[in-house]
Amino acid sequence: MQYELAIMTFSDYSSAISLISFGVSIFLSLMLFFSHPKKLESLFLATFLAIFSLTFLLRYSFTIGSVLVVYLPFLTFPMVQLQGPLLQFYTRSVLFGETIAFSSHWPFSLPPLSVLTIHTFLFVKYPEFSKQKSLLIQTDRVMTYTNSLVFLFGFYNLFFIIRAWSALKEYQYRYREQHASIERERLSWLRAFLCLNMAICFIYIVLALSTAFINLQFPVTPLEGTAALAMNYLVLYYLIRKPEIFSVSETLYIRQTNKQTERTKDIIKEPTPQTRKNVTKATAKYSRQSLAEKTRKKYLTQIQSYMKTERPYLNEELSLHDIAEATGIPVHHFSMVINIELEQNFFHFVNSYRVQEAQRLLANPQLADQTILRIAFDAGFQSKAAFNKIFKKQTGITPGEFRKLKK
Repeated sequence: MQYELAIMTFSDYSSAISLISFGVSIFLSLMLFFSHPKKLESLFLATFLAIFSLTFLLRYSFTIGSVLVVYLPFLTFPMVQLQGPLLQFYTRSVLFGETIAFSSHWPFSLPPLSVLTIHTFLFVKYPEFSKQKSLLIQTDRVMTYTNSLVFLFGFYNLFFIIRAWSALKEYQYRYREQHASIERERLSWLRAFLCLNMAICFIYIVLALSTAFINLQFPVTPLEGTAALAMNYLVLYYLIRKPEIFSVSETLYIRQTNKQTERTKDIIKEPTPQTRKNVTKATAKYSRQSLAEKTRKKYLTQIQSYMKTERPYLNEELSLHDIAEATGIPVHHFSMVINIELEQNFFHFVNSYRVQEAQRLLANPQLADQTILRIAFDAGFQSKAAFNKIFKKQTGITPGEFRKLKK
């Protein structure tokens, strides 16, 4: 009996990737849409994934030689121009709770309309753009058009991804100024999601340029297909394992309630971390605000007393507003006091107490059997990595080394 060994070709592999990715994208899009229909950020992500599913359907049609390659570009090519803006809208909506007024963002509709117009013109003017065979073998004019479109698509969407990344960095600074710990899971999700989409854009750009030097059947290759599939499974992983990332966005961005609007403005106006390292600059920053040195000293004593007796730093979700409200000190005065008197922002101020608490726990012989991670959690930190980094920065040694010295 003879056995034949089936070898999967690049075309077979691309077909499999496209079909699987199409199914996963549609599933994720529908799941997000129906699970959180009233959440704007979920609608942005659902629409983004729906457009992704169109690209996978076009890829699959190309690899199996379907007649759909003639008609799908009329929908897919214009729609992919919206992926970059959708990513930026999604990121800012998640981070800052921004609502998008589409009437003020009408310019984003111009690229899709332009692509649709150009594609329709080519379809009518040149016969090869309306014939299945010429599209599948990518004749000279068709290949030039495809490569140019993919190249421009990569750069256009990359521009918006970079803007979304800048918003993420902006948020990390703002959040650190108001909270003693960062919601690592949500920020990790956004970083990974944006990085993968950035990688996909780079791959498209490189592949489009490569066709000028090597004989490459483009736009369908296993490389960009694999990267896109990885992005799909990243969303699937977080949606299944960490669904709270998509359902409780209110804890991530700065809530814009009437009670907190003015407080938030004060926080955003604070100087950069580099400025806070210099007490003279910090004092100059608040020179226009009327808070006498005697009052600052009084507030500082009040704050330190509260931190010592109530130990609020043990709460990993502690925010500046929490302590300000508990002590009765206005938020902007609270921030002014710790910046000028202690030369610290809120993040470092609270974590200095957490490090002291951790030192106390690590030096306690009755807790010798407790793990470093358990000590970190008991001191108010959210993770061992953050604990180790902050502890070493403040003490010069790791928690493990500190424990050994105290034995």
